[in-house]
Amino acid sequence: MTNVLPLIAETDTRLCQPARSVGDGWRAQQPVAESMHATLAECRGYHGSGRALAAPQVGIGLRIIVMQLGGRPLTLIDPVITWRSDEMRWVWDNCFSLPGRAARVKRHCHIGLRFYDGKGFLRECRRLPAHLSELVQHEVDHLDGILMTARAEEIRWRDSASTDAFPCHHGPRLHAERIDMAHQWIDPIFLATPQFRPPPMGPLDGIDLTCKLETLNPIRSFKGRGASCLVAQHADRHGAAGIVCASAGNWGMAMAWSCHQQGVPLQVFVSKHANARKVAAIRSFGADIRVAGEDFDEAKTAAIKHARAQGLTMVEDGRQIEISEGAGTVACELTAKGACSEVVLIPLGNGALIGGIGCWIKSSMPWVEIVGVCALGADATRISWCEGRRITTARVNTMADGVAVREPIPEALSDIDDWVDDIVSVSEEEIMAAMTLARRDMGLLLEPAGALALAALLHEPERYRGRSVSAVLTGSNLSHEQEKWLMSSRP
Repeated sequence: MTNVLPLIAETDTRLCQPARSVGDGWRAQQPVAESMHATLAECRGYHGSGRALAAPQVGIGLRIIVMQLGGRPLTLIDPVITWRSDEMRWVWDNCFSLPGRAARVKRHCHIGLRFYDGKGFLRECRRLPAHLSELVQHEVDHLDGILMTARAEEIRWRDSASTDAFPCHHGPRLHAERIDMAHQWIDPIFLATPQFRPPPMGPLDGIDLTCKLETLNPIRSFKGRGASCLVAQHADRHGAAGIVCASAGNWGMAMAWSCHQQGVPLQVFVSKHANARKVAAIRSFGADIRVAGEDFDEAKTAAIKHARAQGLTMVEDGRQIEISEGAGTVACELTAKGACSEVVLIPLGNGALIGGIGCWIKSSMPWVEIVGVCALGADATRISWCEGRRITTARVNTMADGVAVREPIPEALSDIDDWVDDIVSVSEEEIMAAMTLARRDMGLLLEPAGALALAALLHEPERYRGRSVSAVLTGSNLSHEQEKWLMSSRP
C-alpha cells in the first residue's frame, strides 16, 4: 500500500539542505515517488490546489519532484535547468511547507529542463511554458535547499486585513482536468477516431509517422468535438435559447449538427465566397444561413452585430473555453496507451484545437513538441504569436478556407502562448502536394486545411527525420473544384 508522507515545515532544517542526486538508483526510488504522488494528491484534496511537491518537503533528501497538472502524474528525477530566458517577471509563490504566506519572487519567464521520468527515460524540454517554468523553478529551489522566503522581495500573510493581501496564482485558462471531463458532453460519434501508422511514403522516408484521422463522422471534421461539448452545456444551462455563429464551413456544420441534436435554434453567418458544398451541408442540418461579407472575418463581424441586436448567444470558434476543451480530447486518445510521439503537428486556424491538444499533452508530457501549421496565405496567428501581440492582416489568400483567419481571437492567442512550441507556415504548393500524397499513399481525400500537418512534413522533412511524429488530419470537406482537381491529379 502506498504511504502518504507527512509534510515538514519551515523550522525543519532538512528543508534548507541541498538534496542528493538519485543517479542510477532510480528504480529503487520508485516507491518514494509513488508515496510522494499519494501525498500530493491528498494535499490537493485538502487544500483544493497544489501542482507539485519536492522530496525535501517530505523529509527525503533526494532530487525528485512529482507533479500533477491534470493529465497523467509526472515524475522528475534529477532535474537540471539547462537554459534560462533573459526575460524575467515577478510572481507570487506559495508553498505547502510555508502555509499562509505568499512571497513575491523574481523568476525567469521560460526555462529549458532535462530530467529522467518515472520510467528512467531521459527527457529534454527546450522551452517550458511560462506557468510551468515558474513552478519548476520553485521546486528546483527546494532541491537546492532554498525556500521562497529567501528570494522574496515581499511576503504577505493570509490573515492580513487587506482583501488582496494573499494574491492568487494566475495560470492558463485551459486545464487538463476539464479536457478529461469534456468527454461526458461530446456526442460519442465524434470520439475514438482512428489513428494509424501509414505505409512508407517516399518523401517522408525515415519519419516514424502516426496519423490521427478526424474525418470519419457525419460532418467529416474534428469540429464536432468542440461544438457538441459547447452546445450540450449550453442546452443544459439555457434550454432552447438560440445561438449565432460565423463559419467558413466546417465549424458551421459542427454547430448545426450539434444544435439539431439538442433542439437549439442556430443562425450561421457565412461569407459570399464560402465553400458552396459546406454551406449546403450546414443548411441540411437545419441551420438558418445568413450570407454577409467578403471573407470569414467580415461574416463574423456581421454575426456579432446580429447576436447583440437580437439578444442571442454569439459563439466564436476559439473564444469559448468549452470548444478547446472538447477539441483537446483528441490528445487524450493520442496518449491513451501512456506514450506520445516526440512531435505533434496540428493545423492552426482560430486555435481551439492546438490549445486543447497542447494543454493535455504538455500537462502530462512536457517534453513533447507541439507545432502549429498555418497556411502561408493566412498566417495572422503565426505572426501574432511571433510578435507577442495580436496582428490583423488585410486579407487572406489560401485554398485552405478552414484556417483562413486574418483576425486572431485574443483568448486563443493566450492559449497558444501557454502550450505551443512552434508555428510554421506552408505554401499552397506544399498543401496540394500533401493532399495528393494522402490520396495516393493512404487512400484519403483531405481538404486543404485537413492536410496541413502532412504539408508541414513536406515543408521541412529533415527536421522530423529520425523522429516520431503525430499528424492530426482534420477534415475532408472539399469544394467541388478541389475534389475535381484532386481526383484528376496525377498519382
